[in-house]
Amino acid sequence: MTSGLAAMALAAGTLLVATPAQAASTEGMLFSHPTNCERGTAAEVRHRIDSGYKVKINERCTYHKIGSGSPYWYSMITYWR
Repeated sequence: MTSGLAAMALAAGTLLVATPAQAASTEGMLFSHPTNCERGTAAEVRHRIDSGYKVKINERCTYHKIGSGSPYWYSMITYWR
């Protein structure tokens, strides 16, 4: 069964191509040292770009410490095609 818009396009001799929207994925990364965080975040961003993704850095190497636990540095990226 053809939708109304597709039927009109076919009647007009137009080819419609629709691709589903690519869902974005978000990845959080934890590091034990700020230098490791900078290097690891940069490497992950490069890897995603080299794999054909667009990348947005949402949070970059933010210091966190919860209670008496060890401190950590956190980065979060979103990537999509």
